[in-house]
Amino acid sequence: GIGSADLAAAFLTGKVWLRVPESFRIVLGGELPPGVGAKDVALEVIRTVGSDGAAYKAVEFVGSVAESLPADERFVLSNMSAEMGAKAGVFPEGEAETRSDPDAPFEREVRLDCSDLVPRVALPHLPSNGVSVTQVVGTPVDWVFLGTCTGGRAHDFREALRVLDAGGGIASGVTVVVTPPSPRVRALLEEDGTLGRLEAHGALITETGCGPCCGTSDPVPPPNAQVLSTANRNFRARMGEASAAIHLASPATCAAAATAGCILDPREMV
Repeated sequence: GIGSADLAAAFLTGKVWLRVPESFRIVLGGELPPGVGAKDVALEVIRTVGSDGAAYKAVEFVGSVAESLPADERFVLSNMSAEMGAKAGVFPEGEAETRSDPDAPFEREVRLDCSDLVPRVALPHLPSNGVSVTQVVGTPVDWVFLGTCTGGRAHDFREALRVLDAGGGIASGVTVVVTPPSPRVRALLEEDGTLGRLEAHGALITETGCGPCCGTSDPVPPPNAQVLSTANRNFRARMGEASAAIHLASPATCAAAATAGCILDPREMV
């Protein structure tokens, strides 16, 4: 961190001195099973490392699963690295200059075999409270949120739509909020009809941005809502309502819950 002497030096010299983060290596081995995606991997990594287990570290993701993920799936893991305290989450890419040296030192190495990974759900009120979806099947859900940096790629909304179609649409009493995170994603979803079909199911399509994720704009969950969200954080009052119980999951798991009003295993929806 920055101490008082460092701050004084910054004022005097016009320079800020920061400690270079030590590095963690997360080895994602095996092969992702059907119905399991990057959000499930991210929640399992955070559960394993802990909410502050990588505090101030630079996390590098390697291994067969890391290499197989397309760029937009990698964003999920990079963005959610902050939920274990990391300063950065990176993937090796392309030329040698963007990869660690063969003799690069790592403070810690974590190995996960993803071959047997099942969909994950993070219980309130920490992203590190991850459990298997099979442990929470039947948990009531009345508010589902689709969007944000970790669950708002075009692929995520299309996946959610596929599950909603398979499950017969949104259950009575469930509110589904859809928030495209960027104009580009919104345009893609409008062009291919995804937004229109989600709206036809009864989803509430909001303005582009991050507002509902962090509770800075409507809609806000009602008091005591049971929320399932594709967002990156489920801290108490994160979405603007302190009494809401926020769970985190993949777009497929969120959409599956929307069809029944309770958490389901999305692998049974396809």
